[in-house]
This record gives sequence, C-alpha cells and structure tokens, in this order.
Amino acid sequence: RAELDAAMVRCQAHQAAQRVDLAHEVALADAADGRVAAHLAERVDAFVSRFGRLQDTVGDKLLPAYLSVVGEHVGTALDNLNRAEKLGWVESVEIWMALRGLRNQMVHEYMEDLDQLAEALNKGHEYVPMLVKDATSILVDMETRGSITPQASRT
Repeated sequence: RAELDAAMVRCQAHQAAQRVDLAHEVALADAADGRVAAHLAERVDAFVSRFGRLQDTVGDKLLPAYLSVVGEHVGTALDNLNRAEKLGWVESVEIWMALRGLRNQMVHEYMEDLDQLAEALNKGHEYVPMLVKDATSILVDMETRGSITPQASRT
C-alpha cells in the first residue's frame, strides 16, 4: 500500500509542478470577452484538480498511512499535519491548511469571479513547490526507513 501511495504522490507532484500561467490567461480571457474560453477552462480545471489531488493524496492517504507505519498516533488531518511538521516532513501546517482553503476557493470561485480565480491560481502556483518539497520529504523518510523501495518514489 505504501508503495502505491508513494508512486501516486510522485506522479501527482510532477503533474502539479508543471507551471502554466493560467492566471494571466484568465485575466486576458476576461478582458477579451468576459468569460473563460473552453480550452482555458479545461486547463484551469486540470490545475485545480491536480492541486487538490496532491494535497488529498499526501495529507489524507500517505501521511496517515506512514504515521501508522512508524508507530505514530493517527488523528485528524490537522493532528497528522502537526505531527508531520514536528517530524520535519512538512514545512508549515498553517500553510497546508490555508492551501486547503485556497483549493476550495478555486472550486467555488470558478466562473463566478475571474479576478478572484486568477488570484487563487497565482497563490496555488506559488505554493506548488512547497507541496512537492513536503511530499518529497515524506517519501525520502519512507525510503530511509525502508518503508518503500527507492524505485517506488522516483519519477
């Protein structure tokens, strides 16, 4: 199970890290005709989906499973993130929780307020490297402890 979760995290981290300046394109689309073109909407949907899946897979699947493997108490998402921060696996619980809110904002603001959507996309892109770094920290620790094979966590 840990091998599969690790492989999923690597794949999702790679996909989320593929930066596309969607926020700039959203602003241009808004200025041009007041709505997001279909091709741009697909790209925005893809980013929002990948951003959310990376957070969900790391925070809701990989982290609790790994905490259990190393003998740590598994609790709520917030408890698990707090423990991961203390163990040095994640940079900031506060940022992780803010990013969960940001993900929800991107979903709810979609097609309602393009300026807020563009701002949320920019913030999301800004924090993708941190999410990828945190996911990598967990995977490296898993490798070090022998919980997964090195090949399972490489792209």
